[in-house]
Amino acid sequence: MAVDYGRSCELIMCNFSIICASRLNGLEASLTLFSPYGYSDRIRTKYVQIGSGAPYGEIFLRSLWNPLWTMERTAKLGIFIIMLIMYLKLDIRVGFSDELLPQVFYIPHIFTPDGFDRDSCTKEATEELQTKFQVRELSQNEVRTFISEASSKKEDFRAFLEAKFGSWE
Repeated sequence: MAVDYGRSCELIMCNFSIICASRLNGLEASLTLFSPYGYSDRIRTKYVQIGSGAPYGEIFLRSLWNPLWTMERTAKLGIFIIMLIMYLKLDIRVGFSDELLPQVFYIPHIFTPDGFDRDSCTKEATEELQTKFQVRELSQNEVRTFISEASSKKEDFRAFLEAKFGSWE
């Protein structure tokens, strides 16, 4: 990384956070936030945003977040928020390009009935559930489709702003 970013590498590493999604015990989806200093904390809130654009993401998530949404709809919202941050030029460090698309993973939480004894569940039954509810990364074509859909919403947003405040170009 130092070769790519030179002296900026230290600044990048100081502000580098990672959200790790996994499935605990083979069934429960879990998000863990790793700080730039290596500390980890399981995310137990409704949503979390990281990076320099986090304050802007919070503005949108506070009013648009819905925990009942599907993973697909939530992924589309995330891409839309990134696009708005880019479009409004709120933070030049937030964004993506045709060569570097957002990474989107679906990690389904497998809900079990109350009183379910996971220890008595056979290995075959657990594997069947894991096969049925697979963790997967969306393909670049799927992400591009989401970006295309979000672009039309961004244009709706732009039209709304211009109708209220006039063109700013």
